[in-house]
Amino acid sequence: MPVTTTRRHKAIAVFAGVMLSLYAGEASALCADTSEFAAIKSRTLQSELMVSGLVCGQRDNYNNFVKKFRPTLIGYGKHLRSYFSNTFGQDGERRLNKFVTRTANSASSKSVTDSSFCNRTLEKFDRLDGIDVGSYEKFIKSITPVIPKDATACTETASAVPDGPIPVQ
Repeated sequence: MPVTTTRRHKAIAVFAGVMLSLYAGEASALCADTSEFAAIKSRTLQSELMVSGLVCGQRDNYNNFVKKFRPTLIGYGKHLRSYFSNTFGQDGERRLNKFVTRTANSASSKSVTDSSFCNRTLEKFDRLDGIDVGSYEKFIKSITPVIPKDATACTETASAVPDGPIPVQ
């Protein structure tokens, strides 16, 4: 059953647009290795699923996702914090917070502009429900989330450079 767009959904998208415009000038070059890029993809997926939980009525699915994969998500979160800290030094926490905000705003905008957003995220919830915790990393490697402009890979996929750094701009 398709999920319909609500007024709340549109309000979130307007908010996201405002937030995106505030941070548009902050983009700078990053360079992530494959494990760091996996952490970026995991955070992007988590934001997309969180937005789906809010705007598509998928709160239970989102809560189940977080409960099931909590240790893995915490691990990716620590890896992402470390990456931003090592890359930006004292400015790492601020830059990470801006990245997370942009990731959520990007997902929110997508939820308004893409009429299949809710159905596609429901499919992701179903796929995640069908895998064991140990398969999350493989799942992350198999997806191609829309990563905010300031953190998109310069190469087509993370696997294109299996052992070397992946430039992220």
